[in-house]
Amino acid sequence: MADGELPFSQWILPTRGSVEEQPQQLTMPPPAYARKPGFVFKLNSITRKNSSPLHLNPSTSHEDIDLDKFEKSTGLNRSQCRALITALTREYALIQGPPGTGKSYVGVQLVRTLLDHKKEAKLGPILIICYTNHALDQFLMHLVNCGIEKIIRIGGQSRCQELDGKNLRVVSSSIAKSTVESRVLGEAYTKFDELLGTADNCLKPLRLARKGGPNRELLSRYLSRRHPMIWRQFPDHGQDDEGWTRVGGDSVELWLGKRPPQENIDVVRTVESRHMDAIIREAERDVQSLDPVQRWILVEFWIKEIVDQQAGILFESIDDARKYRQRIDSIYADVNRRAVMKADVVGVTTTGLARNIDMLRRVGSKVIMCEEAAEVMEPHLISAMMPGVEHLIQIGDHQQLRPQIQNYLQFSMETRAGVSYQLDRSQFERRAVGEPGLAPLPVAQLNAQRRMRPEISRLIRRIYPQLEDHPSVLNLPDVVGMRKNLFWLDHEHPEDSKDDGARVKSYSNAWEAEMATALVRHVVRQGEYSSSDIALLTPYTGQLQKLRAALNKDFEVFLSDRDMEKMALDGFGDDAAKDIDPTSHKAIEKKALLQTIRLATVDNFQGEEAKVIIVSLVRSNSNCKVGFLRTENRINVLLSRAQHGMYLIGNSRTYRNVAMWADVHEQMTEMDATGDAIALMFRT
Repeated sequence: MADGELPFSQWILPTRGSVEEQPQQLTMPPPAYARKPGFVFKLNSITRKNSSPLHLNPSTSHEDIDLDKFEKSTGLNRSQCRALITALTREYALIQGPPGTGKSYVGVQLVRTLLDHKKEAKLGPILIICYTNHALDQFLMHLVNCGIEKIIRIGGQSRCQELDGKNLRVVSSSIAKSTVESRVLGEAYTKFDELLGTADNCLKPLRLARKGGPNRELLSRYLSRRHPMIWRQFPDHGQDDEGWTRVGGDSVELWLGKRPPQENIDVVRTVESRHMDAIIREAERDVQSLDPVQRWILVEFWIKEIVDQQAGILFESIDDARKYRQRIDSIYADVNRRAVMKADVVGVTTTGLARNIDMLRRVGSKVIMCEEAAEVMEPHLISAMMPGVEHLIQIGDHQQLRPQIQNYLQFSMETRAGVSYQLDRSQFERRAVGEPGLAPLPVAQLNAQRRMRPEISRLIRRIYPQLEDHPSVLNLPDVVGMRKNLFWLDHEHPEDSKDDGARVKSYSNAWEAEMATALVRHVVRQGEYSSSDIALLTPYTGQLQKLRAALNKDFEVFLSDRDMEKMALDGFGDDAAKDIDPTSHKAIEKKALLQTIRLATVDNFQGEEAKVIIVSLVRSNSNCKVGFLRTENRINVLLSRAQHGMYLIGNSRTYRNVAMWADVHEQMTEMDATGDAIALMFRT
């Protein structure tokens, strides 16, 4: 990308004097398309029935906007109204959505509003970017449920059947190709297959040269073409010129005999290599006249020529095949582009964005919305900031999970070694918090949560002092089967030892696994909750494996793809199911208890929720080492998933070594929600 082509560079790159400005003093213009004279956002698609028409002039000061009217007309709460206005009137907008505050809902209302002006402002398709397939599916389904049908989803990892017909592969298959495109595709595929066949033919002699050593099969084609007089002296069967019948063995191998010592070959080669033509002429007269060293020197010369020749053909074929493949991909990319151009909304993950960036550059989208923005690595987001983009909206929460990186210890901003790199710091966090040479940008924060009962939401007010409880959560039902809706089951049982020579890189706690699965069984047997209502969380894949093995005795266990991959990377095989006897009473009873139990690591449960959350904290040691859950971001995610009730199982003495955990334990103690025994209730 050439200098000057990066959109919004003035907001993301340090400039002189910017550090002295405060967020509220920064004057950010509306998107370029909204600066045209007379342009006004019409909000009819998100206003309630019988409400008067609602308009938003993007050049109007936020202080002059009637928020009461916005609330009444749209049904959004005040913080959501501010976020909507901020996103529409700033070319580079940040919306922070604490847990349960409806940030995805605000995103949907933004898309609906922007689509009303797609034709007028020549916006092109709105590009929606998410970090995970799950989040992308959820957001696109919200749009479908709002009546937006012209959606294309790029990538084949969707688990949502309702979106199958909106996949780019499906939609583009219905796009007619031109006569020229069809002809070029036919010719390119024919040449591509021919070249792959040629490359495949080259591989056989190369494999024989590498593994099989000198033999008749390897040399046959080469000698029969290059040295036919020599080749005729190596019959494969029948009688030779003197009437002798050859039986058994390879004629070339028999002629070569045992390989002489390498030093003998090296000494002679330095002399004979200059007279190879003479050796070949002698061999044409009589191959038997060559001494053993000359024979091996000659054969190795032939093999080198074979390898050089076949390797040259192989590389040339692959290179030519690659060109034809690019021609094929180019045509399909243009067909995809034509399909995408007809859509109102295009959804893609950060991975899909990287794979399709060339095609998406030619689509001309002016508006990009990034969901889960605080989980997206900055290089991925920068790649989305294509020339021609006029409006970037980031929706996320930098106080929840950061981007996941491969080498945490070396490159994370949470480690001493990684503070210089900070690869897990998103652009959202960098611009919301600010840095030397670059003042923080204004952030519109949502503050009315509709998920957690107040006893749970108060635990995260250390992070969100302005967070409010919506009236809808003030009278949530009590957890059936439990005396309390919130409880910390304290214990002193140590985490499992890792001194047994195991190669496992994770942690586990057998006592907690047993207690957590017992608690799950008790809650399920109350018959009140469906499979999506209960989730069991833990920070470690080692504990995830123990819990999975234990739960498999009674339930079908659901693990996300990301957790499955993480378990495989950490050395855990898929043997939990082997412990189940299919003829046992428990296996027969399994489906009767519950169809599925959701089991997940904390990192892979962000953005999700459940009525009842049970947590195994795992770490329990004399050194008070907390591990992953020492950072407020992860603690925040863990504590904000539950709607009706949450039950922590862990050693408080270990965890109180971290300031936020100490604060959480203190609050729960004040609520009489801690102890070494948990009170259950049973239906009569």
